[in-house]
Amino acid sequence: MKQIVLKIIFSLFIIFLILFLLYYFIFDNKKSLNSSSLFIQFHNDDVLEVTNRLPLSNELGKKDDCGDSSDFIDCINFTVKNISSEMVNYEIYITKEYNKSEIKGDYIIYYLSDDSNYLLKGYDSNILPSYKSLLSLSDKPYAKLLYSGSLSSEEKKNFILKTWVSDSYTISDNLEKFRVNVNIRVK
Repeated sequence: MKQIVLKIIFSLFIIFLILFLLYYFIFDNKKSLNSSSLFIQFHNDDVLEVTNRLPLSNELGKKDDCGDSSDFIDCINFTVKNISSEMVNYEIYITKEYNKSEIKGDYIIYYLSDDSNYLLKGYDSNILPSYKSLLSLSDKPYAKLLYSGSLSSEEKKNFILKTWVSDSYTISDNLEKFRVNVNIRVK
């Protein structure tokens, strides 16, 4: 009887271990993703979060070099590479994480550039999009489109995405946040 109980406990432990490893490797490992057509690598993280501590002008936000972490601006670096033999269309989009105390999307500014800090097609250096002004994706609830592009076979692009609180925001005594996940998909 004691051996049967030990075998059951050991079997349950093995099942739990297998499920944990599957979760980690399939769902939780977001540093690099590989689809049949794209290889995507986030060099730091795939989450952007800003707080309402200090609103910034667009000029200051664009000039930040993303070197040191800051409470005023957040940025991520990532690479998208076509690993297929054909041209691939892709989309970069964000999904919002809801917080009890969050900054309104009107005041969250996005700046997407290549790794040389050149704005991408569709972004105007004088008028940067806010979260609220981004187009919603019809097939993904709560997702907003940042950029659509295409890559030739074996082509690779490096991106820098920055976000900050607009200087038109009125500072509040309450700590407020705005947090999004960055996603890339084949279109």
